[in-house]
Amino acid sequence: MNNIQFQGYKMLLKFNASHSMTDRSAMHVHSFILKLYIKKENDAFVEFNKYEKIIIDYINKYRGKYLNDFFEDSTTLENLSAHFFEDIEDILSDTDNFSLISLELGDSPLKSVKIGHEIIASRANLFIDSKVLNLD
Repeated sequence: MNNIQFQGYKMLLKFNASHSMTDRSAMHVHSFILKLYIKKENDAFVEFNKYEKIIIDYINKYRGKYLNDFFEDSTTLENLSAHFFEDIEDILSDTDNFSLISLELGDSPLKSVKIGHEIIASRANLFIDSKVLNLD
């Protein structure tokens, strides 16, 4: 048990937004689920809720909106994931304490996209010395 150390946070955000693959006539709504895996880089005490609020405020600007109004690229899960990852990574880069490891975005309970520097298994897992141990 002594080898297990706190390594980071998993943050789950849910929001509704609409998008289309063509034009507004094909607009439809999704309940998006965004999972963030955030690594704590050092032992310094930092109030994570400060960064949590900034991330929530960032996502809230898309809540209830038509996503195509915000992005030039097609609003596929893959493209949205890449945009969210880059922006949230920038938010966390303002600190030496946290880094975004991976992001998962789903538009239904059965479908999601994962991107990141490290892909974290969906099942129960532990971060131990930068390794992922699956408990499946």
